[in-house]
Amino acid sequence: MESYECIKMEKEEFLDRVRHSFDASPVGVLIFNEKLEMVYFNDSVLGYFEKDVDLSKKLFGNVFHCENVYATEKECGTDQRCFRCKIRNSLLEAFQRSRSIYDIHVNKKYIVKNEVKSKWFNINMVPLEYNGLRYIKLEMQDVSEEIAKKIEEEISCIVKDLCENG
Repeated sequence: MESYECIKMEKEEFLDRVRHSFDASPVGVLIFNEKLEMVYFNDSVLGYFEKDVDLSKKLFGNVFHCENVYATEKECGTDQRCFRCKIRNSLLEAFQRSRSIYDIHVNKKYIVKNEVKSKWFNINMVPLEYNGLRYIKLEMQDVSEEIAKKIEEEISCIVKDLCENG
């Protein structure tokens, strides 16, 4: 059996073992390999991006139509704006340091039917290892409503302060 086939079998066995618990999660769960390719994501993630995905791709930005790469049809991670991407940079850090990263707030812009949409996510990342293969489990939760409320409250306070203090 060729080396690639063994790796593929190991990945499939690993994913089968964890898939059931991740499928039931109310938050988005994605698994990335060391090439930053998604090897799994659950239905919650699909809902965040209005089920408008390109399943022929493996990189986050290409699958979920990230604004940075959608119009150019570049590969996720190759556009100059990708080097400022919190998701990408956090994945790289989690792999490089083999450590978990918690409470990353990300404003992600993506394209649905040629319209730019934006959502805020709270993201946590946890390194996983199985038979010498390394992965990152990324959990994402849509916190757009909470962020919008905070912004609205802050604006109200500023306006109130301006009105009271001239």
